[in-house]
Amino acid sequence: MIPCLEPLFPGEWRTHGAGVALAPSGSTAPTVAAWLECPAALAAACHAHARHLDPPVTDPQAPLAALASVWSLTYFWRLLPPVVAAASVLQRVLPVGATQARLALAEDGAPMPFLLPHDGHAMPGAPSAERYATLLHGHIAPVATRLAECCGVAPRIVWGNAARYLEVIFSELARMLPTHAGLRADHAWLLARPDWDGLENPMYRPARAVTRGNAQGDTTHTLLRRCCLYYQLPGHGYCDLCPLAPCNRAARRVAGPCADVDTAAC
Repeated sequence: MIPCLEPLFPGEWRTHGAGVALAPSGSTAPTVAAWLECPAALAAACHAHARHLDPPVTDPQAPLAALASVWSLTYFWRLLPPVVAAASVLQRVLPVGATQARLALAEDGAPMPFLLPHDGHAMPGAPSAERYATLLHGHIAPVATRLAECCGVAPRIVWGNAARYLEVIFSELARMLPTHAGLRADHAWLLARPDWDGLENPMYRPARAVTRGNAQGDTTHTLLRRCCLYYQLPGHGYCDLCPLAPCNRAARRVAGPCADVDTAAC
C-alpha cells in the first residue's frame, strides 16, 4: 500500500487499500495500455478468472462477453478503493492512467497491485472533473473499449460494473467520515448526473427500487444500474439486485418473494 493511504484503510478495510503500490526500480511489468493491446492475454485472463469462480466455469464455449464482464468486477475492486480514497479524501490524484500504471496478473487472472511510478500529486480544492479525469478517461475508458473490441462486452456494462463498486466505496468512506462534504459532492458528480461537463456519463442511470414482500413485511431495495451478465455463466444465476432478475421484474409491479433468484454475489 502507498503510505499516504494507510490511515484510510484500517482494520478489515486495510486489504482494499493495497490495490496500488509503488513500482520497484526496473519493473518489467507491462503498462495497462500495453497489456490491453494483446487480445489473447485478455481472453486468457478472463478464462483463468472463470476457472476460479464457485462453481468453476471451465467450458471453453462459455460466452466471452460474460467472462469479461465478471472479470472486470474483480479488476475494478482491486483498482478503485485506493484511487477513490486518494482523490476524494486526500484530494490527491494517483498516476493510474493506462500508460502509467503497470499490471501483473495472479494465477486466477485477477490483477495484482497496480504498480505506479510515484505517489501522485496533491490537488486540494480541484473540481471532481480534474481529480477523476485520469481514472475515468485514462484508465476505465480504455479498459471498457478494449473489452468491447476483444471480448464483445458492451462498454456500458463495464462502466456499470465500475459504478457498482464506486457506490460501495463511497458508502464505506461516508460511514468512516460522515461529515466529509467532499465525498458527497464527488459521489454526486460521478454517479448522479447524466453528463460530465458536457460529456455523456456512461455510469449514469436513474436509481430503480423494488419492493419485496416477506413474512416480516415489505422491504425496498435499490437495484444495480446494469446487469453484469453473471447469469450467462454455466452454473451461475442472477445477482440478487440484478435489474434483469425475474423476481425484480415482477417486484416492480407486485411485491413478492425473490425465491427464484440465485443470490450469489457478483
